[in-house]
Amino acid sequence: MEEGVIDAPFIDLLNRLEKLNILDSKEQWLELRKTGNTLSHTYEDEPEVMSVAISAMFNKKQSIERIYKHLIVYRNNKAE
Repeated sequence: MEEGVIDAPFIDLLNRLEKLNILDSKEQWLELRKTGNTLSHTYEDEPEVMSVAISAMFNKKQSIERIYKHLIVYRNNKAE
């Protein structure tokens, strides 16, 4: 992206990624992050919660792939 972006608040980075068409929306990323946090903070003694979290992340697979593809396009455009 640009110099100085590392020092920006996270929400500003999400807004920038949205403007660059890497993210469909900042809400998309926040939802993925929330699901990821649930996965990483759910333990084996909570199998029902873990099952729901795994299913939720699997259902977000297309969003994750789309973000990845947008990142690749952005990187390739920057390399030209």
